[in-house]
Amino acid sequence: MSVDTFLPVAHSVIPATLAKILTNKASLDLALALIENKRVAPTSLAELTSEDIQSSKLSVTVAGKLGIPFGSAEGSFSRHVFVQEHAKYVDIPDANGKVRWGIAIRWITNINVRNVSADLSNLSVISASAELGYVEASSKFQVIGMSSKRITKLLPADVELSIESYAVMKGALESIKAEIWSDQTTIKPTMLAIYSDIIDDSSSRYHESLLASWALSRIKEGRTLEYALSQDPIRTVTTQKTIESVYIDLLGSSDHDAKPDQSVIGRAKSALHGIVVKG
Repeated sequence: MSVDTFLPVAHSVIPATLAKILTNKASLDLALALIENKRVAPTSLAELTSEDIQSSKLSVTVAGKLGIPFGSAEGSFSRHVFVQEHAKYVDIPDANGKVRWGIAIRWITNINVRNVSADLSNLSVISASAELGYVEASSKFQVIGMSSKRITKLLPADVELSIESYAVMKGALESIKAEIWSDQTTIKPTMLAIYSDIIDDSSSRYHESLLASWALSRIKEGRTLEYALSQDPIRTVTTQKTIESVYIDLLGSSDHDAKPDQSVIGRAKSALHGIVVKG
């Protein structure tokens, strides 16, 4: 089922891959008209009359299509990209389309889930999950439509997320937000988002989930990655990558001949929750 959604855009042009996953032509046409200056877009801070904080949890595939920088994609099946965006903006409507134009600070977190009990609902609990070892997470900031020497100095380097580093980054975020109104800050509003429909990919996600369970079952049997790849029931580039991703997640290695030890086998059993998938 297609859903009306908020899609962040990290560049001042519409990526070709983004156009392929959107179905609302009015939104795409409006975005292109704004980029090509065929429609007047806001140019000053005073014109950005709305403020908002949006949070989105994305797969690495979608994050990549949207041009959001997130770091490693290794073990993509268990990875998520959590984006918290603080924005000053104005929504520009046209016919049945709408584009968000403004400035923003994005807090981007690359999460590798190690335990199914991990809570990924917000950055605070993700930090706590990292402390407990349920996830591995690294965070960075992306500043869009505003710049200054002060902001550059305030931007933290990519950091491993923990309760302590979360507090440090939260403080840096508040300092950067305060720079929005500084006379030393250059403001150049740009496209932040397109409102549209996403082409339904539920079928592919369903098959990916089934194949992940199949791969977990092979790990539970103590099979190597080489064996699992050779027995792939579908045999496409995508399914091979999914199988490899599951093995990397649990074994921590892409060695095709490495046999799962008992701790890895135990994790596979736990992840399956009693589901049996025959080879």
